[in-house]
Amino acid sequence: MEDRNNVLRNYSSCSICPRQCHVDRSKGEKGFCGETDRIRIACACLHFGEEPVLSGEKGSGIIFFSGCTMKCWFCQNYQISSKGFGTRVTVEELVTIISVLKKKGAYNINLVTGTHFIPGIIQAIKRTRENGHAIPFLWNSSGYEEKESLELLAPYIDIWVPDIKTLQPALSHTLFGLRDYPDKVKDALLFMQKQGDIDIKEGIMKSGMIVRHLVLPGEVSSTKQVLLWYKQNLSSHTLLSLMFQYIPFTYNGYLTGNLCRYVSETEYEEILGYLDELGIEDGFIQEPVHEDTWMPDFTKENPFPFDFAVPVWHYSKGFIQ
Repeated sequence: MEDRNNVLRNYSSCSICPRQCHVDRSKGEKGFCGETDRIRIACACLHFGEEPVLSGEKGSGIIFFSGCTMKCWFCQNYQISSKGFGTRVTVEELVTIISVLKKKGAYNINLVTGTHFIPGIIQAIKRTRENGHAIPFLWNSSGYEEKESLELLAPYIDIWVPDIKTLQPALSHTLFGLRDYPDKVKDALLFMQKQGDIDIKEGIMKSGMIVRHLVLPGEVSSTKQVLLWYKQNLSSHTLLSLMFQYIPFTYNGYLTGNLCRYVSETEYEEILGYLDELGIEDGFIQEPVHEDTWMPDFTKENPFPFDFAVPVWHYSKGFIQ
């Protein structure tokens, strides 16, 4: 295990995520994620659009990392996941950004899509704690993780917020070019839920796990499969966040069939009925959306609508006063 850990820490022959590209990122080589060993981020802000137990009144201190291990073609953050928006920061610069978010009142530090930077993120969290800054760290990911990487990360994370996109290999292959996503996400989520119990004080989560699932139009059967597995394996230890914010948008022009539309009211009602049937009560349900005005634009100093976020740092200018 020690040899494996050293490889993970050093980005050499990279096997941090299940893609297993085995490129030497420490020498500037890039695998599927499109990133070297240098951390890159697009923006940091106080975000008010997360689940209420994460955002509260003061906001979640969210940091968006550049690159991605999945690059879903309908991703709302495509500018940073697939188009390369962002700039390099050192570990110390990342520590400073974390410190500023904390000083501005963030309840947590929300690390979005950071899987491919796990070694550097661990260094930043360790230095943050060494500097005396006590704040919960939140792992916000696709759920497509390698268990060995999660084992290295686990001591530094308080709150886990993974996606579970689908458990159908054929659909996973269609959407992401991955047949192993269902097996990998199940292993990852089962590992995460063992890392700590839910702890919510004064309406704000301090530790525990929220499982997110985005409902796709025309894929009610996939959602039902996800919900049944969640009920059988995770529901007694986690919170569910059921999302209906799918936007029929793609950055590469490829959309077919039901994916060209929003989730219908009939689908919404059917899924809510299935939730009741399963007896899943703890968590959050997002109202369906039929417009895209809330979509982030990371070319802007504040990528979100004004009531969604307060920008703190942006790749185009650094800290924002």
